[in-house]
Amino acid sequence: MADEADAYLFAFAQCDGHLSEQSRNRGRLSIELSHKDVQLLRDLREILNKKGITASLTTRTRNTNYKENYQTSCLNIFSLEFRRELIDLGFPVGKKSNLLKAPDVQTLNLKGYHRGLIDGDGSIGLSAEGIPFISFATDSLQLAKAFKKYIQQVTGHLPQNKRNQRDRIFNITLVRNNAQSIARSIYLDATICIDRKREQAEKVLAWQRETSHRSYWHPCEEERLIDLLRKGNPINEIALILQRKPDAVAVRRNLLYQQGKIPSLLGSNRWNAHEDLLLRSYLSQGLSRQEAATRLSKSVNSINGRMSKQAYKNNVNL
Repeated sequence: MADEADAYLFAFAQCDGHLSEQSRNRGRLSIELSHKDVQLLRDLREILNKKGITASLTTRTRNTNYKENYQTSCLNIFSLEFRRELIDLGFPVGKKSNLLKAPDVQTLNLKGYHRGLIDGDGSIGLSAEGIPFISFATDSLQLAKAFKKYIQQVTGHLPQNKRNQRDRIFNITLVRNNAQSIARSIYLDATICIDRKREQAEKVLAWQRETSHRSYWHPCEEERLIDLLRKGNPINEIALILQRKPDAVAVRRNLLYQQGKIPSLLGSNRWNAHEDLLLRSYLSQGLSRQEAATRLSKSVNSINGRMSKQAYKNNVNL
């Protein structure tokens, strides 16, 4: 599956296709889309025809729960050899949403494969605030892991997304520079994709960070900040990860505390009883003040100030 178009077709079919089988080796792979994206199905049919695989394209109009006279187009592939190849690569027959996984082949074209995922079950563009984003939603744990691994390979950032509470699915979202990096990786010089998503990718790639101060925090950024604070990361490290100024991170942390979203001012210079106990323990273990400051997400000056208190003089050998 080194060919970009083959990898794209496999991933796109995982998202928007359905593989069915009946008796006497009958069956088909069907991919149904809104009629506005029919050009993609025509392109896929042409690719299949060049490989000697016959594919038919049909159109239908029906009423749905959301729209009347909704028009869709469907690509159907009946080839038994083609269907057997899909199954050998791990494509499930029938209901598949939580069974999907990336094909286990060393020659997989990652650019084409992940573009197929985004075109199928992803979103890309600019938010209402003009912030570039790219996201992918899936019910499959294995597919979520594969996509996050690709993100880490391209950006160096490993998302920590868990299943959301409402739908119990993974919704992996990137914004700003990380979104641009993925968009550049999968859409730049793409040989096949949905035209409207290519247009959105171009908007993402054209975005430039404003040099002026910015205060807006995307929800996924805030979730990442809370996660990093709870893990004890220092403010300066969090600022580097989120591509924010340390002062901006500190202000947001204070707001989260006021809103009750974090239990205490994690990473601040304010002290609570639990942090006092931890500091005493670290110092008793022989850790340096710098090491204690890192573990407590405090500044060295804050550690020095706290150690000057009479309580520490009574309990810790200074």
